[in-house]
Amino acid sequence: MNSFDDPRITQFLDFLREGHTVDSARKKAELNWKLLYSLKNGVPEFADAWDQALGSGRRTLSRVKAMTEAEVEAFLTALASGMTVSEAAEVSHINSASFYKRRHRDPEFAKRWKEAARHGLESTLARNRETEPAIFLRELRAGKTSREAALLAGKDITTFYRLKRKDPVFAKEWNRIAQSPPPGGASPAAAASAAGAFKPGKGSKGAEEPRRPD
Repeated sequence: MNSFDDPRITQFLDFLREGHTVDSARKKAELNWKLLYSLKNGVPEFADAWDQALGSGRRTLSRVKAMTEAEVEAFLTALASGMTVSEAAEVSHINSASFYKRRHRDPEFAKRWKEAARHGLESTLARNRETEPAIFLRELRAGKTSREAALLAGKDITTFYRLKRKDPVFAKEWNRIAQSPPPGGASPAAAASAAGAFKPGKGSKGAEEPRRPD
């Protein structure tokens, strides 16, 4: 295998096409100057490939630098809202590959991207983070009995009875929901269940809680 077949040479040319300087591409491909210039001076095909890669890299940089600040801001704002890179790029009307290239070449932009992505992750987690009491109350509003709502929240009903005794805000909302007509109306037994009148005791094991009518 001759030196032109070295995979590091292919990497070097790829880095040039991405817009790296010759020295940056050389370092990334872990090549020394002596080998590169001996190839460039002795292998015409490599010299042509080098020149073409440099030209391609300059055009890439030109396109990346042509982004307006408004387009960059649109991309970063969308990214910070929790959108994926592809979605954020679509909002800014710029191909996502151009943003990746700019991040690769522009440390300041890479820093802003990282910060926006962090905010995006936090936003996504915040939207998905629903507490067990919130799920329980939501299911009560949807017409579920307290036992059904507890199961959907992933807890035993006794957990929410304890919380009701300790948390007046939670207790007030639970009672408010129980006093409001659920979807489709409710039987007296179901209303009592939603209000917490059905409390597990020594003789309640295995007993069925009254259900709201479907």
